Amino acid sequence: MEVPLTFADFAVTEARFRKQFRTAPRDTWNENMVPLAEFLDLSADDREGKFPFIWGVDKKNRLTRVIPAEPVVKACEDRRNFWRMIKSLAGVREQVDVTAIAEQAKAEFAQTLAAQLLKIAGDGSILDATAATPAAVAQVPRPVAAEPQPNGAASSNGYIAPWIDSAQCTSCDECTTLNSKIFAYDEKKHAYVKDPKGGPYKDLVRAAEKCTAQVIHPGTPFDPKEKDLAKLLKRAAKYN
Repeated sequence: MEVPLTFADFAVTEARFRKQFRTAPRDTWNENMVPLAEFLDLSADDREGKFPFIWGVDKKNRLTRVIPAEPVVKACEDRRNFWRMIKSLAGVREQVDVTAIAEQAKAEFAQTLAAQLLKIAGDGSILDATAATPAAVAQVPRPVAAEPQPNGAASSNGYIAPWIDSAQCTSCDECTTLNSKIFAYDEKKHAYVKDPKGGPYKDLVRAAEKCTAQVIHPGTPFDPKEKDLAKLLKRAAKYN
């Protein structure tokens, strides 16, 4: 049998962690018991009603299921995240790219101007004179429905589009693997939000939770009728 190695597999062999494990009798095994390596990949909601376990053997060399306590599970998560971050940072550390920062500033400015233009179309208000230069107007993208606002800014209906601190991205692949329709990499392999409506709000929240660099901000849900929205908003609050 081949199984993924976790911190729990090491800890179960150490006497100092003995009180953190309980052996589950064979007659208690059920479908709600999940291998620890798989349990670690589940979201907080998906973990409800599930019990993680690792494989062990008893004195007669028979397979047993060993249940780790919550502190051990948390320790496994921490060590997995640290390992992923170390792998993502392996190699030459990238230097600050001044050109990329300038391009990002231009894009944010264009988004701000686009939002002002949308406001004009909606209520006829006057455009901020500081933004009304021919060069800036030429860069304004064509407005579309529910266009994302500048990072963290709410639209007229209160919707806040998701965003990523792309310059801090470590290219760990967590978000793009979770949902490649929402997330993508740019030419520098920095993650960005390709389409905020490319999947459910749940995927945005899960990506924020899995992000090793903690740079994903899920914003608010585009669909107010999404399932378990109250729980999702609570989980997302710490990342916005």
